[in-house]
Amino acid sequence: MKSYLNAIPDPFLLNPWKHHLGYIRSHIPVLRLQESQVIKNHLLMIGESVTDIYYGNMTVQQVCDDIRKRLEAEGIFEKPGYFAWLDTVSDYESLPVSDGSLWLMRAGNDMRYIHIHPAKISPMVSRVKNQQLKTAILYLVCKDGQPEISRLQHINALRRDFLNLSALKHISHTQERVISLLSDGMHDKV
Repeated sequence: MKSYLNAIPDPFLLNPWKHHLGYIRSHIPVLRLQESQVIKNHLLMIGESVTDIYYGNMTVQQVCDDIRKRLEAEGIFEKPGYFAWLDTVSDYESLPVSDGSLWLMRAGNDMRYIHIHPAKISPMVSRVKNQQLKTAILYLVCKDGQPEISRLQHINALRRDFLNLSALKHISHTQERVISLLSDGMHDKV
């Protein structure tokens, strides 16, 4: 499986595995074809705390193109101008894109110097616990072809075997909602 950075245009840095619902949804079928270690490696990219997920209709490319146009219009797209601008704004500086969602602007690395992710308080963005996101992805990757057991038993086996997480006593409404958002084309808030 290609690195997710191949889907991110230069000079942007964005982890779509934790910040872009459409990207995650489109890559679940690809993960189904991978060996368990590859699946684990992709889930590790999500991290351990909470994440803000964009669930709007814009693709990763469209978000980056929109931000690029806004930065170019302000004369701050090139690295020196971008870093100089970052020095003058707050740590929570965000730019709107054409669908009304807000994207935080950060300093990236040398080659991918524009680090973006959805703003916590923004239209079309929801905050999700990373363990719930990992559990939902893993469940959807591994649900087909499994022996007939309850959803809770299946999820708990996956959490134990893949994620080294404790068992759930029940599947929360939020966990069900994350599974639903990743599995069907719905675009409403988690």
